[in-house]
Amino acid sequence: MTFKPETDDLRDAPALDILSMLVERGFRVRAYDPVAAELAADVLSLDGAVYVSDPYEALTGADAMVVTTEWSAVRTLDLEEVKARLARPVVIDGRNCFDPVQMAKHGIRYIGVGRPEIVIQPDSTALVRQ
Repeated sequence: MTFKPETDDLRDAPALDILSMLVERGFRVRAYDPVAAELAADVLSLDGAVYVSDPYEALTGADAMVVTTEWSAVRTLDLEEVKARLARPVVIDGRNCFDPVQMAKHGIRYIGVGRPEIVIQPDSTALVRQ
């Protein structure tokens, strides 16, 4: 949730605006930050938002994973575990932390900002959708 990785600085963090917007629209959000989850809970206490200290806990049963900060802890998540935990295997990556081809190979629908969608065909070739 921090405005940049490897820090606890939440000043002007777009993730907080995104979280607020989702909660205002009726979504329930489990937010993960490896350093600033507790601080974020103090800064932005919302009904409908829960702050967790484990990324896989945040993903369990979720309809999608939204990436707003390029933490190394996020970039190194086990993609098979990500897929298994999500109710729908969808990742919306606002920081382009992941390789779209690897996401597609793991059966995860990947939406990267400014990137085309990659779909793996039954013959294991990649198809790019613009």
